Amino acid sequence: MSATEPRGVEHSERKASAMTTAQHQPPATPGTVIRTHSRVDIMGVHVSCVNMGRAVSLVEESVDGSQHGYVCVSDANALLHARDDGSLRTVLNDSLLTVPDGMPLVWSGRWAGSQVIDRVPGPELMPAVLRLAAARGWSNYFLGGDEETMQALIARLEASIPGLQVAGWHCPPFRALSEDEDEEIVRRINASGATFLWVGLGAPKQEAWLGSHNHRLTVPVAFGVGGAFAMNAGTVGRAPRWMQRSGLEWSYRLLQEPKRLWPRYSKVIPRFLAGIVGDPPHLLTGSSRDPGARTP
Repeated sequence: MSATEPRGVEHSERKASAMTTAQHQPPATPGTVIRTHSRVDIMGVHVSCVNMGRAVSLVEESVDGSQHGYVCVSDANALLHARDDGSLRTVLNDSLLTVPDGMPLVWSGRWAGSQVIDRVPGPELMPAVLRLAAARGWSNYFLGGDEETMQALIARLEASIPGLQVAGWHCPPFRALSEDEDEEIVRRINASGATFLWVGLGAPKQEAWLGSHNHRLTVPVAFGVGGAFAMNAGTVGRAPRWMQRSGLEWSYRLLQEPKRLWPRYSKVIPRFLAGIVGDPPHLLTGSSRDPGARTP
């Protein structure tokens, strides 16, 4: 992919080979997604009790089962946004998966009694699912970020994942879109024939976009992965593994971007702790079609 290619590239020669029956199933009726995993209620947000392996398996099962929906990657900050915003909370709760990206959510799930929940970071979920896509012959569309980051991302992914199919990509302008512009983005995504859509618009914008566009998309599974674009492009570094596993990755990121992140972290951490003390996390039970059901 050259720097001279126009914003929003679609690879027609790859598109044809990526077409499968599962890719063109009509969207499911909202609210009818069959749950295949348990969730934990953390301040009203239903977080999936999964680890990386289980998350990838559920994505594969969704495509094979012709399910349609989206995957949210949530940390403590995103969860607090959803607690205070009912429409955003509904988006996270109606997802195929809302995976825990952050040890505070994992600790909350374990406190509630989950034996399987573990961290599923967006920067790691993306290449894991892309390796699956390459093995299954499924193609991918990327939406978000700036052109420099996008081109670096695609180049690194194609170099590291043999057989990766890129159906196209688009970097929308950093402003409100007109109805025609929005419709054109949806048209490009659907015309690409992609199996997976990767959205990197930042939280909570990307979650709101997924919730409002889900019924218009024909891709089987869309992912809101935020900073995973920059991290997998190599433009933003990640903390050492021991910091990730101990829940200290936030401190590494704070050292990298103190002016941007200090105001956020200084508010998020005490608010999250106060929230789970006042409303302890609990596992959700009930019908597989009712993820919000709580045992009487």
